[in-house]
Amino acid sequence: MALTKAKVSFVESLTGAQLTGAMPAVDGASLTGIAGMTKTTSDPLITSNPATGVGTVWLNKSTSELFGCTDATTGANVWVNIGGGAGYVHDASSFQGEIAGFISSGHGGGAYTNNIFRFSFIQDGNATDHGDLSKIRYQASGSSSSTHGYTCGGYGPNPGLSASRNEIDRFAFSSSSNATQVGTLSATKRRCSGQSSSTHGYNSGGDAPPPVDLIEKYSFASSSTVSNVGTMTIAKASCAGQNSSTHGYNSGGTFVDGVPQPYNVIDNFPFASDTNATDVGNLTVSKVGGNGGCSSTTNGYHCGGYLPTPVATTRVIEKFSFASTNNASNIANLLTAQTGVTGTSAVNYGYVCGGGSSNNEIQKFTFAADADSTDVGDLVLGMEQGCGQQF
Repeated sequence: MALTKAKVSFVESLTGAQLTGAMPAVDGASLTGIAGMTKTTSDPLITSNPATGVGTVWLNKSTSELFGCTDATTGANVWVNIGGGAGYVHDASSFQGEIAGFISSGHGGGAYTNNIFRFSFIQDGNATDHGDLSKIRYQASGSSSSTHGYTCGGYGPNPGLSASRNEIDRFAFSSSSNATQVGTLSATKRRCSGQSSSTHGYNSGGDAPPPVDLIEKYSFASSSTVSNVGTMTIAKASCAGQNSSTHGYNSGGTFVDGVPQPYNVIDNFPFASDTNATDVGNLTVSKVGGNGGCSSTTNGYHCGGYLPTPVATTRVIEKFSFASTNNASNIANLLTAQTGVTGTSAVNYGYVCGGGSSNNEIQKFTFAADADSTDVGDLVLGMEQGCGQQF
């Protein structure tokens, strides 16, 4: 006899407490949409590709830690700890971050700041206040170790006067805390660019004033002053900094001596040896500064900036290859024309923050395709000319 609607309603409202007796065996072969579980004696790596994609659960049988896959991209997967353990799976050898981006220092709300903001790479959303630098400044450079962010030099109040700075600050990625000073540059500088190897941070160029061509490095393992490792191809400031696994890059920039002289040069220097930079290509157009640098594992990106002729800001995203000596190409656009933006790099996306003292946008664009950026959140306040780090 067919079930009536009333009888169906009764069955649907049946609670577990009303069930008695043994339940029959259930064959799970027909279940669909259930992600698998990997059981092993180790934690996953970003190169641990889940057979069933996003939602796969990984169990470390030795520690009983559980991890869930939130981004299944071959060779660049994101695994989040969903057990009682700490944090996420992080590839310490990679420049790109898997967990969060940071913007430190800058000019926002009509004043220089010592803010450190943090925003998630795992889920789109607004930034939060992570801590404070030891000194108020902007136009600084940023570098990233596997555990800490570094902010170098800059420009800000110094005994009541505006002056360039030489401090190197360090802050922890894993917890909200203030930065501490761990070293000094060879001289006070502003408008520098930063790069990172697995063992050292680099500070390139800048304006002392006048602009300089010096490339300096400092160790992530100890607190010390920097050492001079080479020179850029041109003395310039306000470059965008990028990173391959083997080289640091500087793109664009300007020499300011009365009338700004913009450059389109892309140069790089090796991490393996201390030597001068080499000219490896050109941007599509010379830019005075205010640019954000982002890096995938294969390409460098130069975002936004300021064009002196005609005088205007730009929303263009340019891309150049790390594998060969060649020029950049226009591949996409930011949401709006911006100068003074800050770039950070995740495994699969470039992030561009702020630009102009009132702009608080967090934008991201994918490395997988040449496509325009999208708005994914807001900074705590509008910020320009900060520096970026990633974890």
